[in-house]
Formats: sequence, C-alpha cells, structure tokens
Amino acid sequence: MNQKIYLSEDWLFNENFQEGMTATEYPEETLQPVRIPHTCKETPFHYFDESLYQMVSGYRRHLHIPTEWQGKRILLTFEGAGHDSTVYLNGNKVGEHHCGYTAFTVDLSAYASYGQDNVLCVRLDSREDLNVPPFGYVIDYMTYGGIYRDVYLEVKDQIALEDIFVHTLITPDEAQVTSEITFYEVAKDLNVRQYYMLKSDAVMSGVVSDVTSDNGWQFLCEQNVPTGTTAETPFRI
Repeated sequence: MNQKIYLSEDWLFNENFQEGMTATEYPEETLQPVRIPHTCKETPFHYFDESLYQMVSGYRRHLHIPTEWQGKRILLTFEGAGHDSTVYLNGNKVGEHHCGYTAFTVDLSAYASYGQDNVLCVRLDSREDLNVPPFGYVIDYMTYGGIYRDVYLEVKDQIALEDIFVHTLITPDEAQVTSEITFYEVAKDLNVRQYYMLKSDAVMSGVVSDVTSDNGWQFLCEQNVPTGTTAETPFRI
C-alpha cells in the first residue's frame, strides 16, 4: 500500500503564531483561508522593506485520518517552508526542520486519531537566523517566508523502502550492481530480491509494474536482511 495525497486546499493562516493554534480547539474564525503554495506576506513590486516578511506565523489544517490507515506509516512531507518549521498534530510536536530550501518529512502515525478529525499545525519562523541556512554569510536576494512548495501525505506499510541508491561497477570483463537500501522498519525473515531488465526491453515495454521473468525482468539475486539492521542503517545487496 502506497498512497500520495497532496494537501493544497483548506489551510488556515495567521501572521502571528499563537501557542493555542496547536490545540484541537481554537477560534478559527480569526484565521485567513489560504491555499498551498503560499507566501506569509504579499509585497508590492516597486518597493518594500525586507522586514515585512520576517515573522513567526502559523498554519492550521483539519485532516481526517481513516481507520484503514491504522497500522500503516503516515508520512507528511513539506517540499519547502521558509525557514524554521515546527509541526504539530493534535497538540503534539511531531517534528521540526531548520532550513527553508530543503524538503523534510515527519511521521504522524504515533499521534493520529483514526476515523476522526485531526488538527495539523505548523509554526513557521521566517526571520533571518545566523544558525539557519542560508543565513550566516552574504545573501544577495530576498528570503521570503511561507509554505511555498507542495505538501503531501504518503501512506505506507510499516515495512517499506525509505530510500535506495544504486551503485554500478563496470569493467571490460564484468558488471556489478549494488543496491543500498534504507527501510522504515525491519522485520524478521525479510528477504530482498533484485531484478534487472535490458535497456532495449525496457524501452519496448514502457512502464512495467509486475516484476516477473516473463515480461522482461530477469532475476539477479536474493538476500536475507540481517535482524540487526535498523531503519537508520543501509542494507546492501
């Protein structure tokens, strides 16, 4: 199971973050409806002071989490939020990120209320901070704030691939492929199989979803994932 759900609509915004915004109950009539991507401050084209968009603002959104997601891993990804972010679900802090130009992901699973309404809140500090990149040296551009790129949910099984990096070693006599895999979670008796397809076959078949030998995929190897492997350490095959 792997779903990707974009959360562009139904956000609420306040230029002045208040601690109460993280709670499930909050007077939302005081907040401004916005759509993501969003800037924390609209500025005139001809002139403005850079202090206009430097603030601690707050975003809030209701999120229904169905019961069938229980036991799954619910991952929330921000592709860009300037510049210092703290994320809450139902009043609980679920993660933080200290850079406005890189994506980050938080896991909502531990604090989700299944089959019910959940409240997502983001405290976003767009003030310049010497300890948060790219500040700390010389910058020759305006560093606007806000959740300025897409936000999406991914629903994955507990045992799923978090990242994979493929290394190749090719000589005149042989070719070697090493896959470096990071898992969200590792279970006992977990096996990984690796297949390959000739480039000419891949071009002819287009996108292939079933990994079987009768549609061009060729079995390469299989290996058991050691029980000592953790979600933080890559596994190599």
